[in-house]
Amino acid sequence: IKSVKITSMTLTLTDGDASNNFANFVYAGGEFNTDANGGNYDPYTIAYVQNNPDSYTTILSPPIVDATQDVKKYFNSKMTFYYLVVAKLRRPVTHTLHCHIDVTYDIGF
Repeated sequence: IKSVKITSMTLTLTDGDASNNFANFVYAGGEFNTDANGGNYDPYTIAYVQNNPDSYTTILSPPIVDATQDVKKYFNSKMTFYYLVVAKLRRPVTHTLHCHIDVTYDIGF
C-alpha cells in the first residue's frame, strides 16, 4: 500500500425518530483509529459539520476534514478499526441512538 485517503463518510442513525435525530446536535462528526503500530497514534478526525441545521434527518454526510491527508500510518497487514461519533447536543435525546458509519477509502497500490 502506497497511500490511503478517506474520500467520504456517512453517519446513519438506525433508530432515529422525530424527536431523536441529528437535529438534536449542533456539531457532529466522526473519528477513527486502528491498532496498527501498537495503536500509538491519536484518533484521526475524518469529518465533521459545525452549525448543523436544526432540521430532522437521520443521515449525515459531513465534509471530509482533509481529503488529501494520507492516513497510511494507521494501516498494516492485520489491524482492527475503531470508529467514534463525536457530537455536541443542541437539546437532549430521550433514548439511546445507534449509528451506522460508512467510510470510503481510496487506497493506492
